Amino acid sequence: PAPRTGSGTRFSGAPLWRFSLRRDEQRRVLDDQGQVVVPEGFLPQTDGWYWNPKYNLFWRGSTCRFYRYSEAAGMHVEIADEVPLEKDLRLVADASSTQKHSGVREDRHVIIRDLAKAAQALKMPIDHMARPLALFAVYSGHRPVDQAVAGAAGAGDGDGDSLPPPTCAEFCARNFHLKLLPRLSEFKGPWDDVLVSSALRDSCYDVDCEFLARAGGALDGCSAVLALVTGSRLFIASVGDAVAYLGEEAEAGGLRVARQTPAHSPALPAEAGRIRAMGGAVVAGAAGGPPLGR
Repeated sequence: PAPRTGSGTRFSGAPLWRFSLRRDEQRRVLDDQGQVVVPEGFLPQTDGWYWNPKYNLFWRGSTCRFYRYSEAAGMHVEIADEVPLEKDLRLVADASSTQKHSGVREDRHVIIRDLAKAAQALKMPIDHMARPLALFAVYSGHRPVDQAVAGAAGAGDGDGDSLPPPTCAEFCARNFHLKLLPRLSEFKGPWDDVLVSSALRDSCYDVDCEFLARAGGALDGCSAVLALVTGSRLFIASVGDAVAYLGEEAEAGGLRVARQTPAHSPALPAEAGRIRAMGGAVVAGAAGGPPLGR
């Protein structure tokens, strides 16, 4: 016979997400047969406990439930399942913006009304998370004073659009959900507040690091505020001076509005000190505006 070349390994061409779904289906079959299947990533401990070092979660074989260890209580606390809503909710969302005099639109917003549908299209299923499931974000672009002055001068000449778009706000708008969805898709167990908050925080950090690595000498930046809705829970994350408000129905049909995000402005001494301690800088804002962190 003719000699064989190469490793002889053949690939079916099937995407990895199909293998993941097939693996999950096999686990469900074993569970139906009464065989206990330890969740992936959990290492055996003592007395039937298993521990996941990545998420710092525990799983117990006798109950097949997930737990988180509470230092305050000195014991493992079970992570409760999401309470189903009494009725189906439909999220209604929209956005509007104002144009600055520079003629360059520096802000970006993202509205994903059905995050589970978007995740399925990207082959990152998150059907294990409670519905409704949506992501909203505003990225407020900031330019150093020299670029802003140049933009204002261009606007006076009718050439304000000659400046390039804000690279940081555009980058965040296009990439944040691509950092968040793999995290939400990886763990199929219950998502408590700690896990969701960590996923949002780590995704912000990854986007920031990737932008700094790719941007080279880009001098613009952006602040951000994000809202993730899953079931009956609302999570809000913010970086910089972007602000989120929550409106609630008050008595007599009124509306009560409360700020949900802390002040991260570099104009505050504590925030300016934090930025400098991490190797950043505080630069002058545009047209007498507040200082900016870089």
